[in-house]
Amino acid sequence: MKLLFESWRKFIEEDAATRKAFADEVAQVSGWEETEPSISRGDKEAYKKAMTSGRVLKKLFHKYADQSFLNSLVLIHWGSYSDIREIVKFGKTDKTERDELSVNAFLPGEAELTRGFGIVVKGRVTLLANDMDELYSGFGREYRKADPQRAKMSGANKGVGRTLRAKEYEEKVFVFDKEDWAPRSSGMNEALVDNWKITHIITDEQHWSVFTKFVEKLGLDAAVILRYQVSKL
Repeated sequence: MKLLFESWRKFIEEDAATRKAFADEVAQVSGWEETEPSISRGDKEAYKKAMTSGRVLKKLFHKYADQSFLNSLVLIHWGSYSDIREIVKFGKTDKTERDELSVNAFLPGEAELTRGFGIVVKGRVTLLANDMDELYSGFGREYRKADPQRAKMSGANKGVGRTLRAKEYEEKVFVFDKEDWAPRSSGMNEALVDNWKITHIITDEQHWSVFTKFVEKLGLDAAVILRYQVSKL
């Protein structure tokens, strides 16, 4: 028992050291400052600033994150029927890259239905926060408007509309590994996912056949599942 306790304490200390190292590197970034959420629709300058902050945090997140843990998560983007239908259509494209997507992250077997329709995706998690309000990533279409040339070339990458004092990142703001996992509540965390691929479409019985035919027509390698099956993901 003592050996188990010592191993666990060492694990906790190493995890805290990871967060501190991340925070220390943020502190070294020239011009880094704490900002309140400010990323309104149509404010191109705010979105450009969010992209700049996002690039800094994503680079450091990639350095410290446990990729095997991130790859194990169930990633779901929720929306209305028309929203999801549009994204499914966009998924069938000749482009090798597409816009970065905001999703809820769940541990395997713990996914819960939070909206009526959704898509389950696999891709590269560029940021994962326990609370979506710590990212304030804004609207995907607004990033395209803020930097249309970049979006045209490689897709629109989302940013961070709220930044904290570097020291605050020592807390469990971002999820680097399983030990950092502490979502505010189900469906209220946020991950940004790049180079994503749809694996499942979540729908109701009324629209199941519609999505099934839609997937077949587009030739997508994705399963259409009903809402009650989300917990089995």
